[in-house]
Amino acid sequence: MKKILHTLICVMCINMANAQWTTANLSTTRSSLSATAIGTKVFFAGGLHNNFTPSSVVDIYDNSTGLWTTDNLSVARVGLSAATLGTKVFFAGGLSGTSTTTFYSIVDIYDNSTGLWTTANLSQARSSLSATAVGTKVFFAGGASSTSNVSSVVDIYDNSTGIWTTANLSQARSRLSATAVGTKVFFAGGLSTGSNLSSVVDIYDNSTGLWTTDSLSQARSDLSATAVGTKVFFAGGFATAPQAVFSVVDVYDNSNGLWTTANLSVARSFLSAATVGSKVFFAGGFINSGTLYSSIVDIYDNSTGLWTTDSLSVARDYLSATSVGTKVFFAGGRNSGYSSVVDIYDNAIAGINAINDNEELEIYPNPATNQLTIDNDPDLIGMKIESVAIYDVSGRKVYSENLGTSNANHEITIDVSNFSVGVYFVKVQSADFIATKKLVVEK
Repeated sequence: MKKILHTLICVMCINMANAQWTTANLSTTRSSLSATAIGTKVFFAGGLHNNFTPSSVVDIYDNSTGLWTTDNLSVARVGLSAATLGTKVFFAGGLSGTSTTTFYSIVDIYDNSTGLWTTANLSQARSSLSATAVGTKVFFAGGASSTSNVSSVVDIYDNSTGIWTTANLSQARSRLSATAVGTKVFFAGGLSTGSNLSSVVDIYDNSTGLWTTDSLSQARSDLSATAVGTKVFFAGGFATAPQAVFSVVDVYDNSNGLWTTANLSVARSFLSAATVGSKVFFAGGFINSGTLYSSIVDIYDNSTGLWTTDSLSVARDYLSATSVGTKVFFAGGRNSGYSSVVDIYDNAIAGINAINDNEELEIYPNPATNQLTIDNDPDLIGMKIESVAIYDVSGRKVYSENLGTSNANHEITIDVSNFSVGVYFVKVQSADFIATKKLVVEK
């Protein structure tokens, strides 16, 4: 009897003529950098070098020319936030590094219409703040104002007037996430006074000028946020005592005012998020204490309502993400060292179409103990299995088999008796598709 756990399975079909993932490199290796985009350009600014010194480097990719250039922030720093408003990109706040405790109020501003850099200042120096924009306003909220204090300050710049004002979150906190949809901006989660986890969501409606609050389903810090269509997403996160990572994704739909939840394929924190087209991406992250970083990319397609998974070329956390045109970028980060890798996904050539996992491709039993069978529909032309690869949650390949065209079959069996207990991803390739399914191994 074929056994499928529908809640654990995600499938995607990819036209093999299309190579939707490519890689590039930042000019320097670094983690904890910030990213944003404007026009045809993406920016990756600041961060922490391998020697634990802060960086002032800004790597810039122009999608219209395919060229990379570099520039510099006015002050080298880590833990800064980035946002885009009108023709301008903003890089605000930050910290001088891990061995010193200088907090910065500086805001570096690049105007894409003139190519000029200017600076401004937040009302309060701080790092680990969040940033987003709506209408003519850009917001810089919360953050750590010292090694022992967190802030509730929201600095607001109105591009239509050139004036800075301030507001306050309902709860002071750092390491929160921010995004926007419609006329609203959202500031979610974080670490409040006394290193207490927060579930608070502060919401500002630009159409009314009013602030309201709501709550996440799970209090947590170091979550990622992005938006698509009428929905905002707050994914993953971290808890310090006891240490834990989360898989929950809180989703707010602005069209009906309702909250729902979903789950990442693997629980993790310090991940990055970005949107391109109808898809939101949650990439990389920290899985457990000390050793394990993830290459997993969870992808939600708002046009179909389906979740799928993919992989970065290098497992890492503390990476940054942004998008321009049809491309989404995941840059830098930390694993055993620091990374310069930029993984680039091009939605224009992805060619993704969902497979009906009930009728066409099956893996069973799932969970598996000794043997795993992969079975697809023998009536579908071009669906014979030519190769299989199995990856653990960190993205490490633990099994591969290349059958080739001549030995391709509709059903194969794999011995998983020597696999460690845990979650895996099975990638199956034929002449016309790649399918990815989630596998659980139990003993």
